[in-house]
Amino acid sequence: MAGVPYNSKALRIPHDKGCVVTEEGEAIKGLFVAGWAKRGPVGIIDATLRDSLETFRMVRQHMESGLLDCHRRSNEKTLHKLNKNFVTAAEWGKVMDKEDHIGMIKGKPREKFLWTEDYERIIGKSL
Repeated sequence: MAGVPYNSKALRIPHDKGCVVTEEGEAIKGLFVAGWAKRGPVGIIDATLRDSLETFRMVRQHMESGLLDCHRRSNEKTLHKLNKNFVTAAEWGKVMDKEDHIGMIKGKPREKFLWTEDYERIIGKSL
């Protein structure tokens, strides 16, 4: 995403407990990270879950301390303001349904897609 720092060697977004930071280590107000974008493409679901809880605690701390301007709006409205190239919950549901279907055909719980082109084909838009 344009304007978001990224460490291409570590394959992650630099952060302090989930709050995205600049190259100089300064927190970027209102910008947080979780999942593999936070830790890099390593770990298991449990580690990623603990990381997301850490990020949530930081978001809550920023909200309670007044660092965040807490307007009530949906996540999708917020995403539209940030970037047009995102996947809605409904679109992600289509992807999961297709992964489940292909997995069933192959005799496994799910067949995960690995390429952006696969997601684009399923949801019908460019990312």
